[in-house]
Amino acid sequence: MVDGLGIGDVGNIVLKDRQHLSQDGLIIVVLAINGATGEIVSGPEIISRGFVYVRESENLMEEMKYTLKNRLKRFRRKPYNRLGSY
Repeated sequence: MVDGLGIGDVGNIVLKDRQHLSQDGLIIVVLAINGATGEIVSGPEIISRGFVYVRESENLMEEMKYTLKNRLKRFRRKPYNRLGSY
């Protein structure tokens, strides 16, 4: 861990954030959704830092992607009918 002692010292807030990440980890989900239809255009891509070792957890990552895709299907927009309502 960087302790902030020496060249290029970092502030206490940065050190506190790094400590939290080392203990708790972080997961970021990146995906693109068509605004008109609600369909997933790209992704999801999952970025994990300090949570699991990705190469040893490929099944977990694939399961997360599968679950995300299925949950997001609930939020797809219904197409407009000719009268402009759902």
